[in-house]
Amino acid sequence: MQKVVVFNLVNSSNCGDKIIAQSLKSHFETKFSVLSRDILGNQSDSGFYSVRRRFSAFIVPILPRFFRHFLVRFCAFFKFRIIKSAFYTSSVRASDFVVIGGGQLFRDNDSYMPCALDSLFRAIQKYEKPFFVLGCGASGLWSPYAKKVFKRIFESHLNKKSIFRDENSIQILQKNGITGNFSFAPDLAFALGFKNHAESGDFFGICVTSPRTILYYGRESWKKSAKIISKRILETVEEKIAGEQKILIFCNGNPEDFFFAKLLVKKIRKKYPHKEFLFAPRPKSPADLENLLSHCRNVFSYRMHVAILCALLKIPCELERWDSKTDGLSFDEKTTERNILAAKSVFSFGDF
Repeated sequence: MQKVVVFNLVNSSNCGDKIIAQSLKSHFETKFSVLSRDILGNQSDSGFYSVRRRFSAFIVPILPRFFRHFLVRFCAFFKFRIIKSAFYTSSVRASDFVVIGGGQLFRDNDSYMPCALDSLFRAIQKYEKPFFVLGCGASGLWSPYAKKVFKRIFESHLNKKSIFRDENSIQILQKNGITGNFSFAPDLAFALGFKNHAESGDFFGICVTSPRTILYYGRESWKKSAKIISKRILETVEEKIAGEQKILIFCNGNPEDFFFAKLLVKKIRKKYPHKEFLFAPRPKSPADLENLLSHCRNVFSYRMHVAILCALLKIPCELERWDSKTDGLSFDEKTTERNILAAKSVFSFGDF
């Protein structure tokens, strides 16, 4: 049986990333022996290393741009080119082919992700392994270094197929002068298909995200300050719960999102003492997140994969579109059904 090593964010605290990893693994393991690897070399989403990563997520977005770029680039080079070099080479060497699969991986977050992809690609080149880019997204302005790394990946003769989860990502690559065999398929989380949802819950669910996450990754129209974004989220949440009595506040797993959700609940409980607020524990797996959603009859979300999971559970959901990766996404039942079929078609295995 052929061995495939799948690189994505399998050890992320973000349940959305875990949903993608779960989808890829479940479909590939029907035909291949699958090795799941975290593209950032992270071993788990708990313990000391998780605390360090979450501290970075808290502090990096508010650092001055020049200092932030220098610091992150230095840390990325040290981590991926020195500490994690053996991790990439051993993982790639043990496989027959490589999949770079799922998530907004082709972005220039101060060269952090480009540096990880650079180290991975060096291992792919060293062992001449064919590879596929499946269900990824691209966003943001790219530095010369990021452009160089991404161009080498997409124009390599070893790259057999590149499928993006949104057409806007393909346009970003083309605008940056990158050519290749690009195609589009819906987010691979849709490949999980419709899921059983026995009965509707009675809570109005609100999935929030950290203002600093929006500040770092969001549209330019959102990038004011973490304080302004926090105020904007609070105002929107108050508007959405105006006619609701039972409200469930939750996040998609990231600790910084969880801490912000906790602060948000404290504020609105004081202001609306007559309403019933339930603050959910931090979900640590797709099953945890699905369980939270089972208590909801309706959801308002700041996270894309919560909206996708709602569509698969047939729970009405409104998505706040602060990130360009959500452009063009629709969640009505007919569109979701088409997305499921299109996402599953990626795993026809004819090209692997």
